Amino acid sequence: MLTGVRNWLARRRRSQRQPLIIVGIGVPAWEAHRRLAGGWHTIAFIDENPWNHRTLVDGVAVYYPSEITSLCRRHGVRLVLFTEPESWQRLAPQLTQELTGLGVDTRLQE
Repeated sequence: MLTGVRNWLARRRRSQRQPLIIVGIGVPAWEAHRRLAGGWHTIAFIDENPWNHRTLVDGVAVYYPSEITSLCRRHGVRLVLFTEPESWQRLAPQLTQELTGLGVDTRLQE
């Protein structure tokens, strides 16, 4: 019974936070995930390597960059946070235009 209440409370807290996608799965991505956990709910990590696809980082699934737009639509994401300058330079130019139309902000972590 107590476990059911804990799960319900955890789901309720998560639903009150804003959905977020983090591009990257390294230490900076994990640190951003932990730092933003109070007001944001990470719904996906993004990585290009096929061996990381569908693995979990702190309980959150890893997806391909090609899935970002559909994840944003499906989960109502308002922020895509890039944690590595290399991925920002490679992916942001094409994604920014698509995501702006959905009301999604793209940022490079400072």
